[in-house]
Amino acid sequence: MLRLTPAEVELIETIAKEQLRYENIISAQAEFLRTDPPNFEAAMAWQVQQSPLVANRGQRWGPAQGDVDQYLAQCKDICELVPQSFEDRVKIMHGACGALMCLLHCKIAEQPEHVQSAISKRHRELTLPASAVADVDDRQPSPPAPIPSDRQSPPPKPAVEPRRTTAEDLRSFKLPENLHGKRFTLSPDAGDSGTYEVIGYRRERDNSVTYELLFEDCEDPIETTAEEMENWHRYLRTYKRHKQRPVLYLHARVHPNWTRL
Repeated sequence: MLRLTPAEVELIETIAKEQLRYENIISAQAEFLRTDPPNFEAAMAWQVQQSPLVANRGQRWGPAQGDVDQYLAQCKDICELVPQSFEDRVKIMHGACGALMCLLHCKIAEQPEHVQSAISKRHRELTLPASAVADVDDRQPSPPAPIPSDRQSPPPKPAVEPRRTTAEDLRSFKLPENLHGKRFTLSPDAGDSGTYEVIGYRRERDNSVTYELLFEDCEDPIETTAEEMENWHRYLRTYKRHKQRPVLYLHARVHPNWTRL
């Protein structure tokens, strides 16, 4: 294994802490904004139109290579605002999403594999208890590696009432660290109800994402692409216009967010 230089150690610590910081900002603002979904969706649509830090579906995202630091500085300034209104919280969450995507797709992706792996490990250390980090490291070999799995048995039946997914959820799930650890139930009131959990993911060499899903009636997990996951969730989200389709419900987060790049 390559020895890290002092500069790499400093970079790893900085990026891991920034990644966790923006994840926490997104989580904190989303918890408040979910109390008023219609107002949130309208405010986010306006915010994207006014300051498109995060691209809409089908649009090219990302600052030019020479503008990454300036882009991150802009996002950082937004996130340091003291919210005075609902719209301010939307703006802050929007800036945090932009910063997190930039870290993942620009800052981390440009690093050599041994640095990416070290960033991932340090991020886990900051996110999980020390015992959990040690357990993860024992079970996860160095890249290339299978998708990390934090479950050894199918997810149990939900103990609490899940809620229906929202358009804001779908936007949040474009970031794999927000989707990882989530548990979903299809039409919990129907006879053909089913529960599955996103138990892991990995980032491929082409920067695409592959997810690992575990269904309650299956012992072995299955893999699917990020595009397939997004299309599936978007399909279920259109239930209001297609009554024959099942409804997708989201449970409370069951695992801390951590990722292996």
